[in-house]
Amino acid sequence: MAAEVPLPIPISLVSGRYLIFSADAATERGRNVSQAKSNRKEQQREESLRKAAQKRKAKATAAVEKEEAESTEDLLFDPPPRPASSMSNASSTTQQSTISITPAITYPLIPYQPAEEYEMSLPEVPASYPVYAHLHSHGYFLSPGLRFGCQYMAYPGDPLRFHSHFLVYGFHKDQELNLMEIVSGGRLGTGVKKGFLLGHAIDPDDAASEVRTFSIEWAGM
Repeated sequence: MAAEVPLPIPISLVSGRYLIFSADAATERGRNVSQAKSNRKEQQREESLRKAAQKRKAKATAAVEKEEAESTEDLLFDPPPRPASSMSNASSTTQQSTISITPAITYPLIPYQPAEEYEMSLPEVPASYPVYAHLHSHGYFLSPGLRFGCQYMAYPGDPLRFHSHFLVYGFHKDQELNLMEIVSGGRLGTGVKKGFLLGHAIDPDDAASEVRTFSIEWAGM
């Protein structure tokens, strides 16, 4: 049993600090603090053990429920056993049935060659189409050139990555061109840092004809 501490306890103020000069009172105070710490540690240890036991119990319960669910699922989806007589009858019927072969060749629902009444002629293309096809075959991407006063804009690749290189104008081989239009096209192309490209098919009646092109740039004198 702890000894009783005589009261009042002498306390003195020294250099801004309160000091207890009673040795018995200081010893008793330290013993009480140690006892409180040990009690708190014991409570924490008991709480940890209780939580660990709850976790183990929850895992065991979950494992049991999973096993019960799997066994129930097996019972639901397993096919029921068939009697021996029905199995023998089914095997004999299978042996007696004929084997069918699926043909490896199929035929389209619609004939490949349509009837003459449904045939349509190809639409007429403008005189600028041979130049369009020629540039497209060489890897250029073409877009309408209305905002630059030409027929097409020729890009060396994706328009989102490159600026256009040419203002394109296609014409017929025997078509007369106004010299002022050529000069204005060259000046405009030079002003927007592009070339003014003219082109036509050498043989307009031949779809596979070669294309002749001219690139015009304005140079000061």
